[in-house]
Amino acid sequence: MLIVSVLCVVIIAGFAMGYTSKRKNRILAEGLTYLKTQETRETQELEKTLQRKQRERMLAAVESGQSSIFSLYRNALIFGDSRVYGFGSYGFVPFEQVLADAGATINNIPDNLETVKKTQPEKIYFSYGVNDMGLQIGSDRGENGYAQVYEEMIDKVLEESPSSQIIINSILPATPARLVDAPRWKDVDQYNAQIEEMCKKRGWTYIDNSELADGGNADIYQADGVHLLPDFYPVWAQNMIFSAS
Repeated sequence: MLIVSVLCVVIIAGFAMGYTSKRKNRILAEGLTYLKTQETRETQELEKTLQRKQRERMLAAVESGQSSIFSLYRNALIFGDSRVYGFGSYGFVPFEQVLADAGATINNIPDNLETVKKTQPEKIYFSYGVNDMGLQIGSDRGENGYAQVYEEMIDKVLEESPSSQIIINSILPATPARLVDAPRWKDVDQYNAQIEEMCKKRGWTYIDNSELADGGNADIYQADGVHLLPDFYPVWAQNMIFSAS
C-alpha cells in the first residue's frame, strides 16, 4: 500500500512538473510575442515622430521662404485628371508622383494601384470631378451615388497602402461663361457636398478650394474656362498642404 501511495505521489508530481513546464513555455512565448509587438509599435511611433518633425522643419522653411511648397510633396502621390496633370507638365512635381491623365475619372484610380503598393506614400491626394460630372458617374446609385463610387475606389488604394493619409480636393468649378455651353458642370456644389460628407464619415481630409476659385470668377483659368494657369498651382499646392497638416 505504501508503494502504491509513493507511486501516486511521483505520478502527480510528474504531471505537476509537466504542467508547470508547459505553463512556463507558454508564458515565455507570450512574453516574447508581447516584446516583439511593443518593439514594432515603438519603431512605428518613432518613424511617425521623425516624419512629423521633418515635416515641421520643412513647413517652417516654406513659411520663411527658404524652400518651395512643392518640397513638401516628396512623400506623396497626386491622383487626378488633366487639371492635376499640370503639376507634372509645368514641372512642379515629378511626373512619377502625378498619377493623372486628360479625361481621367475616379474609375481610373485602380489603374495606379501598383505604384501605390510600391511607393507606400505618406499622403495621397485626389482631385477629380470635371469628367465625372460630364459622365454622371454614380447617378445610377441614387442620391449619394458619386460618393459611393469614390469611396470604393479609394478603399482599393488603402488595401495597397493602409497607412497613407487620404486627402481629397473639392471640385474646382468652371467659369460662368463656360457653364453656358457646358451645363453638365453646374452641379459642382452638389458633388462637393457628397465628397465632404464622405470625408467626414471616413475620417479623410477634405480640401475646400471654394475661396480659391471664387465661384469660377477667380483669375486662375485658361481661356477654355476649365483648365488652370501655371501661376495657380503653387497657390493650390499650399492650400492642400496647410489644410492637410
